[in-house]
Amino acid sequence: MKISIDMGDMRRQIVDWKPALDAMQEALLLVRNTWERAVLSDKLPGMSQKVQRSLGEAYAQNLHRSGAIHSTDPFDGEVSTDFKYAEAIERGTGAYDMKPGLLNGPHAKIPGRLAIVPMRHGKTGTEQFKAMPKPVYNMARRLSYYQKGRGGGRLGDMSDKYPPQTKTFFAPHHETETASHGRMMSYTHKTSIYSGMVRAGGPKYTQYLTFRAVSINSDPASWWHPAIPPNPVRDAVVQAVRRDVEHILRAGWEAAIR
Repeated sequence: MKISIDMGDMRRQIVDWKPALDAMQEALLLVRNTWERAVLSDKLPGMSQKVQRSLGEAYAQNLHRSGAIHSTDPFDGEVSTDFKYAEAIERGTGAYDMKPGLLNGPHAKIPGRLAIVPMRHGKTGTEQFKAMPKPVYNMARRLSYYQKGRGGGRLGDMSDKYPPQTKTFFAPHHETETASHGRMMSYTHKTSIYSGMVRAGGPKYTQYLTFRAVSINSDPASWWHPAIPPNPVRDAVVQAVRRDVEHILRAGWEAAIR
């Protein structure tokens, strides 16, 4: 996926190459920096939502890879990404079953049969992870730090104050199918999503985690990821930089053809 700048019709009018070359590089850097900002922190006009932080960080790194900015002359250039999830972010995805991947992923205890999955919770006011209620945070922040193999503080059953949640979603028979080829499904957690929370890490870097087990016998509806709507990041970047890019290139070309 790429964003291109083409000034080929001005080729015969050039007198001094340097201002035009500098303008093209400045314009391409503006595109790259705006694209990076869009995937890291900003919700530009035209975007449906902010990009998930973990994806955004990897996406931004990809924009800094060798060859991400390419220009051989002052007439055209492009900024590109080959980040593997870029197109999925643009197009969105339907709901999908996470269970097969989890049972064979890094958290599998018995590959193909059992996995223990850490679920991270955000502090009050955070945007990176869904924030836990303030009373839960106030209890969790007082826990002793949990260390693998050595234990630590842990919240008890929170179901009385924060009942198990029920989620309802449309599950397509196949990822490419529409609402006419699938069914509505629902699942209710067995306990509060805050039960058993631990405080992991240390004073400089703290995580609040709960753990969920997934097995081959888990409810078929228990590990579905909800649909993600399309998020046209690329088009939003183009619209955000269009006026400034035109101004930069115009100034460079005016200096180049004098």
